[in-house]
Amino acid sequence: MSKKIGNKKGLVLGAVLGASVGATGAISPLLWNNQTKKAETVKVVDFETSNVGLNGATIKFRLDLENLDKRTEKEIKSKEKINVNIIDANTSIILDTLEAIKNEKDEYTLDINSLEPGKIYNLQVIDLGLENLTFDLNANSGFIITKPELTSLEYILDKRHASFEFIFSDEEKILLGKDIIVSFKEEGSLDGDIKRLKGKVVSIPSKGNDVIAKEKIGFIASTKNDLIDESGEYLKEDSQKELKRNTIYKIESILIDNENISFSSSIDLDFKTTIPQTIVSELKQKEQTKSSSSGALILKNLDSDVLDKRVNITFAEITKNENGDITGYKNIKTVSDKRIEQNDEKSYKIDLNLEDLNLKCKLKCTSSFYYKNIVLQFIIFYTPCLLLKEWRGISPFF
Repeated sequence: MSKKIGNKKGLVLGAVLGASVGATGAISPLLWNNQTKKAETVKVVDFETSNVGLNGATIKFRLDLENLDKRTEKEIKSKEKINVNIIDANTSIILDTLEAIKNEKDEYTLDINSLEPGKIYNLQVIDLGLENLTFDLNANSGFIITKPELTSLEYILDKRHASFEFIFSDEEKILLGKDIIVSFKEEGSLDGDIKRLKGKVVSIPSKGNDVIAKEKIGFIASTKNDLIDESGEYLKEDSQKELKRNTIYKIESILIDNENISFSSSIDLDFKTTIPQTIVSELKQKEQTKSSSSGALILKNLDSDVLDKRVNITFAEITKNENGDITGYKNIKTVSDKRIEQNDEKSYKIDLNLEDLNLKCKLKCTSSFYYKNIVLQFIIFYTPCLLLKEWRGISPFF
C-alpha cells in the first residue's frame, strides 16, 4: 500500500533514520528510549538532476558531514547506499523507495524510472540503518518535474476546415503562455507540403458540470484562423487555408518554444476531412407520357463541393408478388453523366429525362455520384421511390 508523507515542495522534506515511516512519519517509541546517541541532522547538498525525461531522471547529491559527532560521521562514511523516497507532490503519497549508490567522489547517484509525464515528485533522503539522524533536503531543490507530453487530441471537422484541441500533461503549468507550432501534412505527401498552426499554450477550463476537475493546459486552433506560411506569418487568403476533402492528414510534430513535445502512445494522430454530401429531398415532374417522364431531383443542403459534379441516375422496374409486396427489381437502366446545377439560393437540382419506360411498371430511383467517370463512393445517396401509375407517368411515392 502507498504511504503518505510530507507536503508539496513548499515544505522542507526530511525523514528520521531508524524510524518506521508510516502515514504520519511517526518515530518508533523505542528510539526515544535510546540515550546512547543524541539526535543529529545531516544536510543534503549539491542536489542535481539530469537526464530528465517523460518517465524519469537521474539525481545526484552529497551529504554535509560537518559538525557531526565523530562516531556518526564514521558510520555515514561507511554507508555505500542510502534510501530515497519518491513522493507524489500533490498527494504526499510515497510511490517508491530506491537506493542511491555512492561513487568515488562521495556523491550519491540514483536513476529513477516509471514516473508519469508532466508531474512533480518530491524526493526524501532516508536511511533506516542509523539511529536518531535526520536528513535535511531543501524543498526548493529536492524535486523532479518530468517532461510534459501530448495526452489528448480532439478534432472538429467541417468540410475543408478542421478545429483542434490539444491537451498536455503539465501539472506545474510550465508550458503555459509559451509559443507553440503544430505541423501536419496529407498522408503520403512530401515534407514540402507540411501545414503549420501557430499560437500560445493556454489554460482550458474543464468541460460541462465537472467543477472538481482542474483546468487543463493546451492549445486550441483551427485551420481558418491559425495556419501560417514558411516565414511564420498567418495566411491571409481563404483558399490557402482550405484542406482537401475526404483526405487523411497526420500530426507530424509539436514544437513549444522550439522544443519537441512527445505524443502519448494512446493518441490517434490521424484525422480525415469530411466528405462532400447532399440529400435528395424532392422529385419534381415536368412532363410525362406513357413511356417517358421528365423532371428534376432537388437536393436540399448546399455543399459547395457537390455543385457541378457529374451524376449517373440508375432506375429499375419494381416487381411485386400477388400480395403487393416488393420482391425485386428488373430492367435496370441508367441515365449517365448528369450535372448537379444550382436550383435556387437554397437548393441544387439534377435534371432528368427518363425514356423507354414500360407501361404500368413501377420504378425505384437511386443515385451515385461520379466525377470524370471515377466513382466517388463517399458521395452516395438514395432518392425517394418513384411510382408509374398507369398512363399518368412517374410521380413521387413516399
